[in-house]
Amino acid sequence: TQTNSKEGSLFAIPPRVTCRSKPSTMASHPSTTSLVNWSLLESPVVIKQCQQSLEQNGVMTIPNFATPTGISDLKKEILSCPYNESTQHYTSYQDQGDLENYPSTHPRNYKVHSSASFIGKKSLQCTQER
Repeated sequence: TQTNSKEGSLFAIPPRVTCRSKPSTMASHPSTTSLVNWSLLESPVVIKQCQQSLEQNGVMTIPNFATPTGISDLKKEILSCPYNESTQHYTSYQDQGDLENYPSTHPRNYKVHSSASFIGKKSLQCTQER
């Protein structure tokens, strides 16, 4: 699962995901209860919407599942980890274009900015132990 650009939404991509109530292991950690709105997963209306969305679209969104505090805490934790960043300018073919066969103004040579960042596995393992 991952949050999207709209704060508080949760995406789940696998088509056979079933909405379940809060895991019992999380119940013993009071700090996690303010990170997400677990009660949404206990609502028959939300469960039905999830099932319909997964069947029709292959993806589901649960608006307001992650709380503002949860998103803020996640952002702080991620930004505190060492990460790698890659910034590139490529065409839609992920190359530098074809200036030999097309003019620089041709769509084949139009470049877009692409960037990606990731956190290494070792950093994530350290985070889980906290």
